[in-house]
Amino acid sequence: MPASDYPIMTSALSPRKQEQFAEAIEALEAGQRKGEIPNAAYTRAKQTLSRCTEYAWQERARKPFSWNREYIESASEEERAKLYDMDSYPQMNTLAKLTRQADALGDTAAGVAIRQLLDEARPVFDMMKACKDIAVKKGQAPKPVTATERYQAPSASGTAMAAILAELTDITESARQGIAQALAQRHEKTVETFLASQRAHHEARVVDKPQRFDIFTYARHLGRGKADAQLMDRLTVALDQMRGADGKKTYTWKPDGKEIIAQRSIKEAEAICQSYIEKNMSKLAPIVEARGDYAGMQIVGRNVQPGSMTGQLRISFEDGACFDARSQAVMSFSQYGTPFMRYPLTFHNVKLGDGSLMSRPSEQKMNEEFTKAAVEAPAP
Repeated sequence: MPASDYPIMTSALSPRKQEQFAEAIEALEAGQRKGEIPNAAYTRAKQTLSRCTEYAWQERARKPFSWNREYIESASEEERAKLYDMDSYPQMNTLAKLTRQADALGDTAAGVAIRQLLDEARPVFDMMKACKDIAVKKGQAPKPVTATERYQAPSASGTAMAAILAELTDITESARQGIAQALAQRHEKTVETFLASQRAHHEARVVDKPQRFDIFTYARHLGRGKADAQLMDRLTVALDQMRGADGKKTYTWKPDGKEIIAQRSIKEAEAICQSYIEKNMSKLAPIVEARGDYAGMQIVGRNVQPGSMTGQLRISFEDGACFDARSQAVMSFSQYGTPFMRYPLTFHNVKLGDGSLMSRPSEQKMNEEFTKAAVEAPAP
């Protein structure tokens, strides 16, 4: 499908972005026709299409609806809640969820427009997913890698993958409760900050026409004109709205507001732990599988704290090669109190089969140099 087959998305882009979008589509289609695509070209196309999709989502879904004050005020309470719940933008791993959420909006203006946009974006992500399997790094032959193949390694490394998966799972089991508590505490702090701002607004001396204070205007103020959907959602689920004797709109904690936050935080912690396992497995599996001479694994470090977790594994191979892998899950928060995670994986003490040490090991060097050492080592 050429770029002209995506009118909703491209109409939201600037002329320059339209050119970049068309170039990225052509690069992926050329790769599909050839049966392989250079990894660098795939990465550039993927990043370009992801940025263009996010921009189109803002222009065609958020600005007209979830960020549009007039639309939000005219929408039913149920529709507002569903729009606030759509707190991500289209990606390969969020498309299915967003589609279900868009279907739940029914025949509303937002529902129809968002479904049309998602229907147009779906082939783009299907193409990105297909090209991921044929992306070839320099000097490598194309080798499709599916999720099943990564988690069910060949017999030579099946024991390794099972051991690594078990250790990562154990680390997350120990950290899950602390992460949930940290998420809940931050969510409660976000709500308390909003309530404190509400009190300050009501107590302020009014010298002119009283200004409105509600979740939407608060979020828009913090976002400098853009109301963050995730922030509005985090406030809406925990607060009840009413009008006081003076007629002012007032928000208070729901009777079960903190329990709602606790349950949401548990689900968020589950998702974080699952992402931690998947991201680390996806980086370690190709290295161990490519070597094929796995010998054993030793746990050399583990640290679990509220809101973070670290595991350090030492993986050894039959020819004497070994390396330490230090995996982390680090929690951060946006200015709106929305949590986001980073999952850095670093390599240390990398020793090759001949006893030499690898300088400045990176993921690329581990995949391109360390994995070849066993094959290229001379027979004794």
